Amino acid sequence: MASVRRRVSLLDEVLGVTLWGGGIFLVLSLCSLALTESESGGMPRPAANWGGILGYQVASALTRASGSGALLLALLLCQAGLLWVMHAPRVQHGL
Repeated sequence: MASVRRRVSLLDEVLGVTLWGGGIFLVLSLCSLALTESESGGMPRPAANWGGILGYQVASALTRASGSGALLLALLLCQAGLLWVMHAPRVQHGL
């Protein structure tokens, strides 16, 4: 008897890759988060954040909310994305 190959739903793949990509984006943004003082001595401004201005805003908000635990949250998001793709329920057709 030949084994039947299970197909992965396209939605599961897209969701998993999106979660993983978002986690990688957050990890890069958090690792490169650096604040420099502005010339007028006012509010700090983003230096050279690898995630751009959006990465700076998200990384800075996560760091304020959870401190260094923000990196753990980003890594868990990466792990969730990988698990979603690798162990997503498979759809069986025509048995």
